[in-house]
Order: sequence, then C-alpha cells, then structure tokens
Amino acid sequence: MTAQMHIREVNSMFADERKKVRERYKEYDGCYLGHYAQWFFWFFFSIGIFVVAGVVGMMIAQSYGK
Repeated sequence: MTAQMHIREVNSMFADERKKVRERYKEYDGCYLGHYAQWFFWFFFSIGIFVVAGVVGMMIAQSYGK
C-alpha cells in the first residue's frame, strides 16, 4: 500500500513540474522560444529585410543613373 502512495506522490510531483515548465515556456506563435528571444529574432530579421531592400534599391538607382 505504501508503494502505491509513493507512486501517486511521485506522479503528482511530475504533473506539477510539467505545469511549471509549460507555464515557463509558453508557446508563442508555434515556436517554443521565450518571448524575448522571439522579439530578438524578429528585430534582426526585419533589419535584414530593410538592408537587403535598400541595397537592391541602390543598385536599381545606380543602373538608372548611368
């Protein structure tokens, strides 16, 4: 009987730990990244898009300038 109680106690501890981990690493837009990690990614991604668009724009402007 004590083995069953011990197993139940361990199972409830694991369930509590899973709840804590799920709370800590909530799902944001399908990625298991932290909220700040996602902002970090999108910040540099958008900077990269603008840089590439600027370079393409400058190349087009140079070709029309000739």
